[in-house]
Amino acid sequence: MIFRPLAILAAALTLVSAAIAAPPPPPPQLADDTPETINGYNTAYMYRNFTGWTAREAADGLKLRTELDDTVVALDNGIRVMSFSVKGDWPYHGSSGGIEEVCEKPEGALYSTGRATLSEAEIAELCYWQLRVIDLHDAREKALTWMGEAFDAQRAADYLDSIKIPKDVDFTREKIDWSGYQSSGELKTAPVLRSRLFTSRTCDMFPAALDAIQSIPLSGFQIEGFNRRARIESSIPHSPWLDVSVFSINGGARGELRFTGYAGMPSTLLDVVDNLIDTCEPE
Repeated sequence: MIFRPLAILAAALTLVSAAIAAPPPPPPQLADDTPETINGYNTAYMYRNFTGWTAREAADGLKLRTELDDTVVALDNGIRVMSFSVKGDWPYHGSSGGIEEVCEKPEGALYSTGRATLSEAEIAELCYWQLRVIDLHDAREKALTWMGEAFDAQRAADYLDSIKIPKDVDFTREKIDWSGYQSSGELKTAPVLRSRLFTSRTCDMFPAALDAIQSIPLSGFQIEGFNRRARIESSIPHSPWLDVSVFSINGGARGELRFTGYAGMPSTLLDVVDNLIDTCEPE
């Protein structure tokens, strides 16, 4: 199952998704001698606003990298099998990616057209399956270096003054841009933002994984409010939000089936991804 025990998750953050049955930990405390207010700003609220910004910046870096990779796959005319994203209330634990077939461009060609114009021999030589996984591997550790005693409350308050943030701002609602106080660039690039690529050229698990996806039973359309059997599977507290799309040919037409939720079908589909990672990850 995709919901691995916390001890296993903590030991090896190689999985795409896992439930963490506890609320996220608070950020480290400010230095003991930090004043309650500086320049008229409440330092505790100011600090929490800053830590929230770091989490949003990390998530934004993951989103932008995923969109870039998806665009590259589309331009290469790859055959998409699955796309996924995992989000939760634990900061810095998001992941995303996809499974697809990609084909290298034939000799003399300007770009890849996918398998559409290739012979069977060329498909065997040039095309392969791949799994892309992007996650915020070291984002929390990097963000922690800016928190706690490392947070310069005086400089932070001076920065808020410089960008004309009102003294009575509601820090619990206002999404302040802290980039003038602390650059977030490291949260959006390697090695903090980790990108892994597994291919059928180096891992022979892909045929079994694709067969597993095709073998997942679907119960047909179940209309909520009309079909009494339709139900949403429950999940344990603090489970991540799963968003999984599968691209398939059904009923004589191409289609995209999207599943979202904390459990059920998206979790079943991501089990396939987890098994691929477990098998294909170099030891």
